[in-house]
Amino acid sequence: MKRLTGVWLRDGKGGKKFMVGRQARQELIKTLQEMDSKDVSLFVFKNNRKETDKHPDYNIAVAPATPRKAPKETKKEEKEEVTDEVPF
Repeated sequence: MKRLTGVWLRDGKGGKKFMVGRQARQELIKTLQEMDSKDVSLFVFKNNRKETDKHPDYNIAVAPATPRKAPKETKKEEKEEVTDEVPF
């Protein structure tokens, strides 16, 4: 797994939250080419070491994707409600 970049949490119009960050295109291309995988997985981790506003709220990392497993069958009442809300 390799860290790509940090992102900062922002408030948008209507109270919607979003994240913003930057990554140099050539560095991103280089990192993805180094991954020996057709697909990659993205991971977003809360930055528990944030001390100032200059430190990102979250970090994004990338790793080669692993093959997907078939999802387990669940009962209707056990299924989680799916929304487009960001969970933070």
